[in-house]
Amino acid sequence: MAMAPPAKRRHEEEADIAYAQDSNNNGYPTALYAPPPPPTYYPSLPCPTPTGQPPPIADMISLLREQDLHDLLTQIVQTEPSHFAHALLTDTYTTHILAQRAKVIDFDHYSKSAWYTLNKSHYTKLSGSKQYDASWDAMAEVTGCIHAIAERATPETSYGTKLNALETLRGDCLTSEVRKQFASDHCLEDTVNSILEGMTVEERIQAGQNISEIGKPNLLEKMRWVHNDGDGYCIFEEIGYAVEVLEFGETEEEQDGEEEENEEEDYSLVVLNPIIAAAQPLNGLNHVITID
Repeated sequence: MAMAPPAKRRHEEEADIAYAQDSNNNGYPTALYAPPPPPTYYPSLPCPTPTGQPPPIADMISLLREQDLHDLLTQIVQTEPSHFAHALLTDTYTTHILAQRAKVIDFDHYSKSAWYTLNKSHYTKLSGSKQYDASWDAMAEVTGCIHAIAERATPETSYGTKLNALETLRGDCLTSEVRKQFASDHCLEDTVNSILEGMTVEERIQAGQNISEIGKPNLLEKMRWVHNDGDGYCIFEEIGYAVEVLEFGETEEEQDGEEEENEEEDYSLVVLNPIIAAAQPLNGLNHVITID
């Protein structure tokens, strides 16, 4: 009768486990394998400080230009191997977007500023050539308000912010001399249309039906008035886009584009389905079928 081999002592078993071959370690014993340390980088230039040591991180960041910080952050996110920087950037971006969508920005002060410039300022008391000369200053003030709204009413902002921006832009009633300036400057209509492009179809229709004051027309009717009134001065032609999407949610061109995309998707399914079906095994056997 063969005798069983003597039992291994505990330290012998641990040694066998520690030196077991591991395919993930390229055949090296586990006990002898260790991942290589990450690379260490050092500044390529000596730091111009009395001690030769760099100042605190916050101090260095505060002295850099915005473009330098932008370039540096981009480089870090693109090259950092663990993707931790990319994940941190994404989380920060998401937090910012959620905060933007949670608040509603009021642009009423811009509307009041533009209204005062066009209706109550020294500009309105001038006549003839003097008013024409002053119209350039008035135009600059009005366009300044428009550009400020454009910078804040971005696609990431809330529906309420975009609606307030549209109501404010629509309310910039222009006097005759300033209207002439808008024949060559399209910032008002560009800003209105840009805001609408950042809204969903449902949001556009909802905005068009918005009534800011009881007894007053809704935003769609107000925007249609701006468009029709502008025709007499050959301005605000592109406001026609705003009128169309505030009423229907999208233009005919946008609808046609969506229909073409749907047709392409349907065509792809029609073409792929026979190919997929032909590739399926028949009666439990793998048949090769050639489709002419």
